[in-house]
Amino acid sequence: MNWKTLFNPFEKYSDYKLLLFGILFSLLTPFVSYYTQNRMTSFMRFDRPEEALTLKSSFLYCSVSIASIILILYLIAIVFNRRSRFMDITNTILVSNAINIPILLLTHLIDVNKAFSSEGINENFYQYIINLLFIIITTAIVISLVIYSIVLFFNGFKTATNIKKLPQIILFVFIFFVSLMICQIFIPKLKF
Repeated sequence: MNWKTLFNPFEKYSDYKLLLFGILFSLLTPFVSYYTQNRMTSFMRFDRPEEALTLKSSFLYCSVSIASIILILYLIAIVFNRRSRFMDITNTILVSNAINIPILLLTHLIDVNKAFSSEGINENFYQYIINLLFIIITTAIVISLVIYSIVLFFNGFKTATNIKKLPQIILFVFIFFVSLMICQIFIPKLKF
C-alpha cells in the first residue's frame, strides 16, 4: 500500500469491497455512538443529547444522518456530472465516515473538566501535567483523523464526479457546508 492508496482508496479497490467496508463501519457506528452517548447529527458531527441515548435512537440518528448526506451529495454530484453513480457517492460517505469510530472513542477518553480544574493543580501537579499531555496528544490524533476523513471524503467525491476546476470545487464546498448546517439544525429536532 502506498500513500496514494491510503488517501484515495476509491481508485484502487473495487466498489463492492469499499461498500462492504463502509457498511461494516456504518453498522458499528451506532454502537459506539450509544456507548459514548453521542448522537450523529450530520456528516462527522456528533453531539451529546440532553436525554439518555438509547441503542434504537442511536441507530435511527446514524441512519438518518448518513442517508441524508448521501442523498444531498448525490444531488450535488448529478449537477457536476450526470454520469455520477449512486454507489460511488455512497462509498465516499461510508468510507470517510468509518473514521468516526476511533474519533468517538478517543474523545470519550478525554476528561477535560478534570484536567483543567484548579483542584487538579493543587492536589498532584505531576498528575495534572500527565492529564494535560494526554489531552494534547489525544487532541492531535483526533485532529489528524478528522483531516484524514475530510481528505478521504474530498478525494472520493472528486473521483466519483471527476471535478477538476476550482470554481466547481468551491461550489461543492459551499453547497456541502450549507447542507451540513441544515442537517445540524433539523436532525437534532427529531425525537427517536
